[in-house]
Amino acid sequence: TIQAGILLYTRIKTNGKKEKGKRAKKQKPSSAEVMRRNDEYARRDFSIKLHHNFGPGDLHVVFTYAGEAPCQEQAKKNLAKLKRDLSKLYKKLGVELKWMEVTEYENKRIHHHFVLSAIPVEELTKIWPHGFVRPAWLDDTRRYEKLVDYLLKETQKTFRNPDAFSKRRYHCSRTVKAPDVRVEEVS
Repeated sequence: TIQAGILLYTRIKTNGKKEKGKRAKKQKPSSAEVMRRNDEYARRDFSIKLHHNFGPGDLHVVFTYAGEAPCQEQAKKNLAKLKRDLSKLYKKLGVELKWMEVTEYENKRIHHHFVLSAIPVEELTKIWPHGFVRPAWLDDTRRYEKLVDYLLKETQKTFRNPDAFSKRRYHCSRTVKAPDVRVEEVS
């Protein structure tokens, strides 16, 4: 059982022993099935981290590029500098920085999505000289499943590509903590 914000994830696993009958033949899952299951796991883990670490007043910010979009290598450098600048900014403001990041680049202009700890938005515009900063605040419902689906929709296809911007679906700061998992034996 995992409690993450208002979400409660419960998984029941059996011990795998059958009382009667023969054991079923071993079946190898198709690669499409494995990919679907991995997508589910990634969505669940992202959702748990987001719901556990962020709440009303925190930010979903999209950092876009004005003019000609940079190549992937330049965008990676810009993203690394943005993360360093975010760290300095939050330290200066005395706020603990927590972030989760997803970059989209296929079918659209390259842009970076961040979920961030709350700070004044004007401060973010000062550290992103490459284009526009589009903020949105997380609401009081604390139900962010649609945001999770929106952020992971493209990465389900692109992170497996050989020329992918990143080999991971998403990145998060070390300060983003996973909630405690409670394990109990049930009959």
